[in-house]
Amino acid sequence: MARKKLKKRRLLITLFFIVSIPLAFFVLATTLSKPIETAKEPEEIDEQQVFIDSLSGHAQILYEKYHVLPSITIAQAILESDWGNSELAAQANNLFGVKGNYKGHHVTMETDEFEKGERKTIRAKFRKYSTFFESMDDHAQLFVRGTSWNKKKYKPVLDAGDYKEAATALQTAGYATDPDYADKLSTIVEKYDLDAYDEVNPSLKSVDLIGSIKGSAVQDVWSKPSTDERSIRLTSAQSYIGKDIKVVSKKQKGQSVWYQFQIDDKLIGWIDDSAVEIKEAT
Repeated sequence: MARKKLKKRRLLITLFFIVSIPLAFFVLATTLSKPIETAKEPEEIDEQQVFIDSLSGHAQILYEKYHVLPSITIAQAILESDWGNSELAAQANNLFGVKGNYKGHHVTMETDEFEKGERKTIRAKFRKYSTFFESMDDHAQLFVRGTSWNKKKYKPVLDAGDYKEAATALQTAGYATDPDYADKLSTIVEKYDLDAYDEVNPSLKSVDLIGSIKGSAVQDVWSKPSTDERSIRLTSAQSYIGKDIKVVSKKQKGQSVWYQFQIDDKLIGWIDDSAVEIKEAT
């Protein structure tokens, strides 16, 4: 009787190994055949949208003051400066290709001009600014004051009812020699929905404050206030602790207050005011 039980037990053990060993190999093979999961790459930042966001608030502030359509301001900045990447923008913060001197400052560079339908390269003096916003301010004032030989040269641009009229008025006034200038501006406006900014935004104010990021700040820096639609996270406030910042714009939304700031004359982004310590003017 005991011998029968022993045979039965041996049989069960044998069957167990017969079933389990192939199963183990199957599981191992299946596991090895699966691709190894790697950490997800951080999402790429849309640099073009960040550029638009960095200028759009100030463009709306200038619209309230000078009545230059923000869509035209932003589209010209995109076209003339190659999204802020041109040599002129890098060396002189000149977003609009404005020639001449600005408060005694200029740079000399090569530029392409059209003469009798033909493109040619010339060297010219261009205005040099300390910041992008200073370039935007001077650009708007140019439309208001005109030129020394024609004070009303750009009045049709200011009187335009929409971006298409303004773009045509710019070309007619001779702002650029490119025969397709108006069409190029309109295409940019339409591609990036820039006419959405063509209104006064009373929540936006231009300010001039000096401060620093608090050491305890846990907030993030955004392309525009995070409460705005399609805002882009840029980095953590921790990246700028210990650095002096200059607050250049302020936006109020409900109980929230947001600051746009720059460091060393370079625009950085927007941050909740609770992360900023403003220094009193001396």
